[in-house]
Parts: sequence; C-alpha cells; structure tokens
Amino acid sequence: MSSRRFVIVVALLVSSLTASASAPSLETLVLYAQLQAALAAGDLEQARNAAGELSGRGDPALRDLADGVAGAATLADARRQFHPLSFAAANWALPSGYVLVHCDKTKALWVQRAGAIANPYDGSDCGEVIDTRFHDEITVSGYLNTYSDGETMSATRINAPLIDIPLSVTPLTRDLLVDQNVTDIDDAMHNAPAVTPLLGLMRPNYYLIRGFYVLNYRDGVRTPIDGTVTLDPATIERIEILKGPSTILYGKGDPGGIINFLSRRPDAVQSGSASLDYGSAGTLRGNVNVSGALSDTIAGLLVVSVDDSDSYRDDVSNESININPSLTFALDPSTSLWITGEYTKSDMVPDQGVFVRYGGELPELSTREQFYGTVGDLSKTRGYRLQAELERRFSPDLTLRAVAGRESYDQELLWTWQLVDSGPTGFMGLIPPNQLYQARFDESPERYHNTLRVESIYSFDVASTKHQLLATADYREDVEHLQTTILDHRLFDYVTEDVTTSLFGIPFGEGQFYNERTKVDATGRDVGIALQDLIELTPRVNLLAGIRYENNTITSRRTGYQQINGVFGGPLVSLDSFPDDSKTDNVAPRAGLVFKVTPSTSIYASYLTAFISPIPGLLTLEGTPLDPERSRQWEAGLKMEMLDGRVLLTSSLYDIKKYDAFVFYGTYAENAGIETSRGFEIDFTGAITPQINLLAGYSYTDMEFVKGEARLEGKTRPGVPDHAANIWAVYNAPRGPLSGFSGGIGAYYIDDVWISYTNSSLLPSYTTVDAMLAYRFGGWRAQLNLQNLTDTEGYSPSSGYAGGNDPNLTPGMAMPIGPRRVTLNLTWGF
Repeated sequence: MSSRRFVIVVALLVSSLTASASAPSLETLVLYAQLQAALAAGDLEQARNAAGELSGRGDPALRDLADGVAGAATLADARRQFHPLSFAAANWALPSGYVLVHCDKTKALWVQRAGAIANPYDGSDCGEVIDTRFHDEITVSGYLNTYSDGETMSATRINAPLIDIPLSVTPLTRDLLVDQNVTDIDDAMHNAPAVTPLLGLMRPNYYLIRGFYVLNYRDGVRTPIDGTVTLDPATIERIEILKGPSTILYGKGDPGGIINFLSRRPDAVQSGSASLDYGSAGTLRGNVNVSGALSDTIAGLLVVSVDDSDSYRDDVSNESININPSLTFALDPSTSLWITGEYTKSDMVPDQGVFVRYGGELPELSTREQFYGTVGDLSKTRGYRLQAELERRFSPDLTLRAVAGRESYDQELLWTWQLVDSGPTGFMGLIPPNQLYQARFDESPERYHNTLRVESIYSFDVASTKHQLLATADYREDVEHLQTTILDHRLFDYVTEDVTTSLFGIPFGEGQFYNERTKVDATGRDVGIALQDLIELTPRVNLLAGIRYENNTITSRRTGYQQINGVFGGPLVSLDSFPDDSKTDNVAPRAGLVFKVTPSTSIYASYLTAFISPIPGLLTLEGTPLDPERSRQWEAGLKMEMLDGRVLLTSSLYDIKKYDAFVFYGTYAENAGIETSRGFEIDFTGAITPQINLLAGYSYTDMEFVKGEARLEGKTRPGVPDHAANIWAVYNAPRGPLSGFSGGIGAYYIDDVWISYTNSSLLPSYTTVDAMLAYRFGGWRAQLNLQNLTDTEGYSPSSGYAGGNDPNLTPGMAMPIGPRRVTLNLTWGF
C-alpha cells in the first residue's frame, strides 16, 4: 500500500449496550488499545492495570469488559473476556517490536510480535501484515467471548462463514470445554444432540451421527478406528462436527458426518497454566501447558496431562500420560510450518458395562457399579503421533498447503467376553440356570497409519462471479497386525455372583470348551483427488460444487482355527482366509446452493454423496472381503445470525440412503442391504447478552434397515435415539459485588434406544442435569462442576445380541451413565 494513512473498517459483533452508547473519549480509546496490546503481548499485569483504569469510564460495556479482564485467572481467560467494541478511528501506538495484522477475508484485526508467527488467535487464511509504525489510524477491534465464532474450516477446507455454505456444521469451542471442565471428550458430545456417544465398546471416542457410525479426524487427518486411546481434551482447541457426507474432502466415510478435532497451537506470546482436577469416584487429573515465542520466528507449545483416576464402576481404573509438544516456524513472511507430536501411555481396565437380559430386563445384580469382567483385565496402549503442516502463500490469491502424518499404536488387551446367557432354565442341559458363560480375549494389535495430502486454494474472479477453488490430492495407508486368542474362561452367576471355574470336572481356561486362535495381517491404501469450488454468483447467492475420485485397495490375510466343545469331540474348523486383493474405484460428487434472504439470514439446499470401503482385516464369516458401502443425502436448511451476529441459529431437514450397509457380528461383518435415515435438527449457539452464553439443540432421527437380511428389515441400529436435546447456559457476572463469578446450568435428554440389531431389548430414555460455578481472582480460577445432579440412571448400548435372534447367544451389555459427581478444578495462570 502506498498511502501512509488509511482506515481499516472492521466488521464487528457489537452488543446492544455498546450500540446505544455515546462515542468514547480519545483517552478511553487509547486505554482500550493499550489493553488489547497488553493482551497480545502476553502481559497480564499490564492488561489488568489498563482494565482497572477503564473501569472508571461511564460506558457500561467498558465496565463489563474491564471487570472481566481484571478478574481473569489466566491470560487465555482475559483474552476471552475482551469483548469487541466498535469505535471511531484513533491514533495509538503498539509496544516496541509488535505489529498490527489485518485479515481481508474475516475482517479480523489483532496484534502480534513483528516477524513472528502469523495470526496466533485464529486459524484464518489472512492477508498482509501491517506495521503500525507506518499507519496511525485504525478501528480498534477485539476478541469475542462466545460459544460461536461463526466460521468453519472443516466443511470446505477454506475459512468461510457458516452462513455462506450449504452444509450443516456444529462447532464446539474451547470456551465451552473450559466452562464444562470437559475431561472426557464423550461428555463434550452432549452439546450436539445429533451425535450419540457409544460407551463401553472397547473403542474410545466412538460416535453415531444421524444414525451412522463416524470417522474421527485430528487436524484434518483421519484417526484410527480401533486400538486408539481416548483423545485428551487438554490438547484440543476446537471441535467441528460436520453433519452429512464429507467424502469429497476427507475420503471414504459414512454419510452421517465426521468429527474434526483441532489441536491447540503455539502462541507467539508467553503464557501458561497449571490445573488440578479432584472429585468424585477417585478423579485425580493434572495438566500443565506452556506456550510462547522461542525466537522471533519460532513459537512453541507443550501440553502435559496426567490422569490417575478410579471409576464409579467397581474394579475399573485409568492411568494415563499424554505429552503433546508442537512448534510453529515462520520460515519467511509467506511460509509457515507447524510440527506436532504426541505420546500417549494408557493403562486402563476394559469395561463393557452391565448384563441386560434378552427383552431389556436388568438383573438385580446389574447395578451401576457392578463389573462383569475379571480382575486382571487390562488394556495397555502406547500411542505415537507425528504430524507436519507446511503452508506457502504465493500471493494473496494463491495458497499451497501440504500435510504429512504418521500415527502408530501398540496394544496389549486382555478382556472378558459374554458368550452365552443360560437364562432361567439353563442352556442345552449343559449350563445351569442364570449363568453367563464367559470367554477371555487375549489380543496384541499393532497398527500404524500414514497420511500425505497436498492442496491448493486459489481465489479468482470470472466476470461478476467470485471463486475459491480448492484442489487436493491425498494418500492414506492403514496397516494392522492382530493376534487373537479366545478361550473358555468361567461361569458367572448373575443372581448369586458366584464364579465356577470348571464344568463336569473339566477346568475352564484350557480351550476344551471354546478355543479360537487367529492372526490377521491387513493393509488398506487409499489414493484420492478432489476439486471443489465455492462460487459467489451474486452477493446473495453462493454455489458449492465439487467431485472426488478415490481408489481403495485392501489386502488381508487371516490364519487360524476355531473349536467349540472339543472335549466332546467338536471339530477343529479352519479360519484360514487368503482372498484376492479388494480394489474399488469410487466417485463422489456434491453440490449445494445458498440464498441470502437478508445479510443475516440464508436458506440452502444440498446433495451430497459418500462411500466407505471395509476396515482392513474385516471379512465375512466365510473369509471374503466386503463390498463398499455407498450413500447419498438430500438436505435443506435455514441459517440466521441474530443479536448483531452474536448468535447463530441453524436448522436442517435431511434424507439419507445407504446401500450395502455393514452389519457387525463380533469380529466379522456382512453387507446387509439398504439403510435410510430421515430427520430434523436445530441448533442455537452464541451470546444472547454480553454476560450470557447459550447453547441449545434438538435432533429427530428416523433410522431404519429397509432392505436386506429378513431379520433386520424394519429394525433400527443400536444406540440411535428418535429424539435428543440439550441446553447449556453460562452467566458471567458484570461489575459489582459478584464480579469474577460465573455460573452455568444445562440438561441433556436422550430417547429410548435399542441395545441390538434385532431390536429385542430397549434401553429407557433419560435426562441429566449439570451445573458449574467458577470464580476468578488474581491469576487463579476456581471452578466447581456438578454432573447428573438428579442422580438419574441411564444406559448406553455396549455389545451383545449381534449373533441373531437366539436369546442365549452373545447376551447384551449396556454401560450405565455416571452417578451424581462433583469435580473441583483449580487453575493458576502464569
């Protein structure tokens, strides 16, 4: 820019109090700018001093802002309290060595160290860095403390306002995770009623969206489906739930959607915190994170978490350590490199929950605490993750981004599986009444996953239309080596709790009644290319169109055998399988149209497609590969920004159809036919006043197997509720005797769900109520969280009855939700 004086006009979210206030004085503007500069420079004490001076000003919005910053426990809290205010331009100066940065696309404005990491506060793809030594007129902006920031990266891989894209996205921000003191990612999903966590499935962070299983992603890279450890919330900055097929950008996947967990990244300013959680059921968890500039061009972040907690479940515990370092390099003004690594050590007791009789009845022994496993059951996992992201801006209109990652897991797993429920009359004259015939799984999986992706974003105009064109190419490799031994274990009396270790004088544990040993070696390779264009046809009409081609190759080999009742002469059955490589070519288009009725209201319609090839190593019982699943979705919806953009309301109607759907039978599966899911969703997120954040939602899902195996037709997938809803509100006290206090309350409802594919056992609906109370003082924050205040009993389907209609085979298990719990969090910011 040639001019030495200019005015940057920033589109801000302005509270109603601010809008009605009179113009502030020049002295007030200077104090406001000094406060912003102090927060950007990481000087919490200087920020508090500036906030103290602002407290004496006459504007109510300024007083609320100042009180929030002054009472913040940490630098991050102070930044979240820094409300944006729209002021006239004024002259002001930054601390030496700092510059002002402006983003043309998002209209954001912030301050950072000169020559250091671009944009430390949001991940926007932004424009040039502006040095304020040469420009002295600006419009002051700030940070908005809200649960909705109005943008998404996951839906289109380009930063775009949610209101401008024909897709349904639910973002969960770090502010929300902090207010709810989320220490288990599963709890965070209660804020998205379209998402149903499935507990006790031996698969951490396993979910359904719109009635279909979900693939999780970490910073846009697919995470393993099996054998993983639970994601650590301390390492997560934001969760983006993309509903509907997402194959065009993320490759194979179910039509319900994906969940993308975005990591915390290094900040160019010095900051840090240490926190401790202590609470019910032996909860004990500590976390330390430190971030800051290591040089003028390098910033670093280190997050360390330690968990040594018991459980409300008998004999269940978790010990884990998570270490997550990351570095960001400003290689030159147009090139940045982000490198992150993660080491996870987890020793936990695998737990499937409590036994449920065929028909849904819970035996008296199946209390919330009862453990149906065996003392000595253990899951030991060691996980390693390394990921790098290189971004180069060749011009304001052209950006190239490359991502490479490797993730590996080694696991030792010993757990107890329910084979037979003998029922009230016994089983085949061999097993006495009211007994669970249990087997013992001994597994040693090794898995690793490699990812490489290159993409370009090019912005250009054609006549009167504006384009953001994304081109991407990617490669994914999943390798699994799995050895499994399953032996008969014991009889467990679910009336008396007695244990029997032999039958007819023959001891269990030697494989004489049940003996299965297998070894699976499998590799899956996916190669894909995709093209997507977000087109502004007119200021009111946006078109999103794209297409993806992907080639999937699966190589799997299984050796082993199975013998049932060998002691009575049962035959030894070979499970060897050496199928030909499974190779498929898939094409997935998508298109959507957005019409802006007003600048703050849009309606949209979209058509999306998806496909998913089988998990490497997953075969039919006969040892043959499965066919890919294919699906399509129609969706229409409404998006509305309210209260000067502080609140986003979204609603949608959808119709999904999936063909050749997978149905799992223990470690095997088959293509069962066609599934449909139709539903309605509505979400309300944002700050209804400068003091109150509100998040609410409702989801209706009608999911059904409509064609295929006779026993499944007309049935619903286990765990899918017809209705689910949530609400959560937090009030931050303004200036006055309660300054520094905040309080919140919320509720979560889930409808009846089936426990099995055969829909023979129904788990009842339930509602839980949670609350929080926090107080900020000096550099500290004390927070009390209460979960399930009413001590409601509820259950999530875990496993069982997958083998068919036989009421005795593979009996059902369900995981009880936690009882009333209290957790105290103490955080010190430095």
